[in-house]
Amino acid sequence: MLKIRLQYCVVFLVVLCAGVAFAQVDRAAVTGTVTDPAGAVLPGVNIAITKTDTGATFAGVTDDSGIYNVSGLPPGSYTVRMSHSGFNGTQTSVDLLAAQVQLLDVHMTVGSTNQTVTVSAAPQLLETETSSVGMTMEAEAIEDLPLNATGGRDAMNLMISTVPTMAGSTMNIGGTTNFLYFAGGLAVSSSVYIDGVEGTAGNQGDVPTPGADALQEMHVQTGDQNAELGATGSGVILFVLKSGTNQFHGSAFEFIQNEALNSNTWSDKFFLAGCNPSDASCISQYKRPRDRFNDYGGSAGGPIWKNHTFIFGDYEHYNVSNYTLNPNSQTVPDAKMLNGDFSELLTGGANQGTITNPSTGQPYINPCTGLAYQYGQIFDPLKQKVVDGQTCSAPFEGNIIPSGRVSSEAQKVASIYSKYEKPTIDRIYNNFPSMASNNPSLYKNSLDLKLDHNFSTSHHISASYDYVKWLGLYQNGGTWYILNSSPFSSAYRSLATSHMIRLIDNYAFTPKLLNTFSAGFSYQPSTQTPQTLGNSSDYGFNADSAAFPVLRFAPSNGVGVTQASSAVDAYFNYYGYHYQDVLAWQKGRHSLKFGGYLFFQGMDSSFGGNQQNYNFAN
Repeated sequence: MLKIRLQYCVVFLVVLCAGVAFAQVDRAAVTGTVTDPAGAVLPGVNIAITKTDTGATFAGVTDDSGIYNVSGLPPGSYTVRMSHSGFNGTQTSVDLLAAQVQLLDVHMTVGSTNQTVTVSAAPQLLETETSSVGMTMEAEAIEDLPLNATGGRDAMNLMISTVPTMAGSTMNIGGTTNFLYFAGGLAVSSSVYIDGVEGTAGNQGDVPTPGADALQEMHVQTGDQNAELGATGSGVILFVLKSGTNQFHGSAFEFIQNEALNSNTWSDKFFLAGCNPSDASCISQYKRPRDRFNDYGGSAGGPIWKNHTFIFGDYEHYNVSNYTLNPNSQTVPDAKMLNGDFSELLTGGANQGTITNPSTGQPYINPCTGLAYQYGQIFDPLKQKVVDGQTCSAPFEGNIIPSGRVSSEAQKVASIYSKYEKPTIDRIYNNFPSMASNNPSLYKNSLDLKLDHNFSTSHHISASYDYVKWLGLYQNGGTWYILNSSPFSSAYRSLATSHMIRLIDNYAFTPKLLNTFSAGFSYQPSTQTPQTLGNSSDYGFNADSAAFPVLRFAPSNGVGVTQASSAVDAYFNYYGYHYQDVLAWQKGRHSLKFGGYLFFQGMDSSFGGNQQNYNFAN
């Protein structure tokens, strides 16, 4: 089955407010009023805001009301310098967070511009310049707070654990969160922005988290979002990627676990001692199972051209495998049953003997034979008839199906059990092991790269790329405990990748007029391939599907054979294009913002691969 979905979204916005207008949603701003010693406003004060670690400078100037606003500032530490003829210069240090508006009012003193006065900026405990409700987590918190490494170091899980009203659930491989809920809102209605660019390709808000070492900040807005974030019906996540600086820096990490450090269970050691040294199957079943976990990576960044061009990147590799078995947790037919002899159902099932009416204590009588029904009986469909209005049939003699009545297709299916899935214990139920983990093998590779360049104090661009690859083995019900061991295997290989690329251009036409253009492309292909042995056509089934047909068996007398196959054969390809342009204009005490947003999304998919299903009812 093939599905194609195309979606266009075009939004134009015009905003008029008395506060500060951002040109890019994840950037910060510094605003305030400059006055002289008498308290009168000072127009024409030159503002230079310099990022401490890169030397990038952003310029501004106060208007006739003494008001200035410098926006489009990446999160980080800055030095704010102000100068005006006839007054001492001022210098103030500020630390800015994502989407923060820092209010900084300055009183300048009479003197020489060659003399600089250092002004202390008090920490801003309450955001008074915007109405957005949110929370910011900085790089130090991401690095220092406990972070579960299962599925890789996913910072989104850390955010879910610390942000009130935020919750998440998983669907994709690896157990990473991809459905977010805010304040009881609906899933697939949130938005995720990376460096100010929406990252959605498939389900709304389903965006792989960049590597933990790549994150400068994570910011969550849970209410009263900015106008350009209005496409969401829920909360918004803003990821800000780290940039390179004028100094080279790097980091490395590793988490490791191995079965060599584990002890075997008492029961497995007991059975292992009884294995024949030449019996590889017995030894494999009872030795310490493979149980490995490894998560390692690192980051590095620095200048390409000091004060102008910078690069930063990080890499993570995650690998886990757990081949622990659940012994005797599934049921397969034994040799007698495969030859048509079901006499053991009469004596080895959950009940034995005559089936009686619980109300009267009298046996139920088969109208076709006049004899009482027995637990575990199987009946001959060729002898079915209606007696006194009741449909009935005579049982097979001795509960044995004559060999001539077994079809060639059934014989081929029986041969699979005989060759690949024999009982590991002498009984007719719970006689075959299964994998303890539904996902016994999984690995992840992720890479993030970011390039920044400062053309001048009025022109800055950045480009970034995020890549994630998940590869795992899963089972979808059915029998499976040795990889690629049987045509009945329910194992499937899941490969999911994500590519996200974006470009952001910030250009200040004047200190009061800033334009930001951004473009992004997201592509998320995913395939799920059956890991069965052989071809279904070899056993008399159609060859249209790579997955073996699903065989389901209704239980009889408490003995239910585990279904065969049910492996997944599917693919999903999602892609999305995002374009946005915002023009922010500061006019006196008023901020105006004009912009538009274009989102193009598509998907094609196939699920099932024409897989056949056979259900055997009792």
